[in-house]
Amino acid sequence: NSKKKKARSQIVVGMKWWYDGSVHRLLVATRQGSFTSLDIATQVWKDLGGWWNPSLVESHGIQASDGCCMAVCDKSPVIAIGSTRGSIVLVSLMREDNQGLPAVLNGSALKSVQGLKWLDSVTLVSFHVRSVAVWMFSDMEVMRYSHRSTPSFVLSVDTKGVPTSCAYDRENRRMVVGDSRGN
Repeated sequence: NSKKKKARSQIVVGMKWWYDGSVHRLLVATRQGSFTSLDIATQVWKDLGGWWNPSLVESHGIQASDGCCMAVCDKSPVIAIGSTRGSIVLVSLMREDNQGLPAVLNGSALKSVQGLKWLDSVTLVSFHVRSVAVWMFSDMEVMRYSHRSTPSFVLSVDTKGVPTSCAYDRENRRMVVGDSRGN
């Protein structure tokens, strides 16, 4: 019997160009829980330790296969991985910082994460079906070593579209949200 072996593939959750001050890298997260980078100059892949441990199968109500989107904070070496179950996993890009990570932001009361956006180094916005959640932290230390049970606040979206983007006016503390139908 000469069946062809199917090539093992991974589903990409997200990609982002990253410059760590000395090297330009392409960061890639997958639904198998892997997190790797490609050094553009040398064309060498590096394993960054994964964003999820596949041997856990399920923990905090999510699995690696639930990963669906990614955002990298440009002002801090932290990535956020959104899940189809509404929760978010935070992972440090700095190997020595991985002691308290990954941290899980519990969004199980929300629907599937459709997108993520860092407003600054301590404020993350998650776009869900019918809502937008804002997660605010006092500083990176709090984010790294604690599991937050709820978002700072949740905005309900009453349009038929899925929220996909936002603009935040920090001075007047207001947010404008755009959806997949142009609202």
